[in-house]
Amino acid sequence: KFGGDQGKWVYDRFMIIYCNNVIPVEKQDKYIVEKMLDETNAIMKWALKELDRIEENNFKFIEPKSLETNRRRYEDENNTLVQFIEECCYVSETFISPTARMRRSDFNMCYEKWLKENGKIRGKISKKDRQEILKNKFKEEFTKDNSGDIRTTRIFVTDEARKELGIYFGNT
Repeated sequence: KFGGDQGKWVYDRFMIIYCNNVIPVEKQDKYIVEKMLDETNAIMKWALKELDRIEENNFKFIEPKSLETNRRRYEDENNTLVQFIEECCYVSETFISPTARMRRSDFNMCYEKWLKENGKIRGKISKKDRQEILKNKFKEEFTKDNSGDIRTTRIFVTDEARKELGIYFGNT
């Protein structure tokens, strides 16, 4: 996990490979390194062949769909805003009624309180980046109401989460 810049340009450099086939200690080959060293010539020949393929593809890796899926999963796991929304919010597939919408400032207050209560303040997403994430990942389009407040259109913090966070505000 890391903080700081979490734009698409950062994650697009990652190739996440989950190792789900863990071999129990008693079945692990304790001589695997020596066996691989015995095969150094074959491994190098294979690696150079693959390097040629990458060069032919303008130095772009050909990655399977699973790597892209893993990268997006890792990106979500590393993103406190996404974690907050998954834990504390309701996301509507369509626009929610104007009476159910909440002020963006109330949403931000809930997110920041959740960060503090969960010891994740160092992973806080900047307001500018929040806007992009909400727009791109959740299709959130904020609207202004008659009083000039900016309100959500698809996302709101659930009553249960507000209660747990100890945040109460009137008609949002």
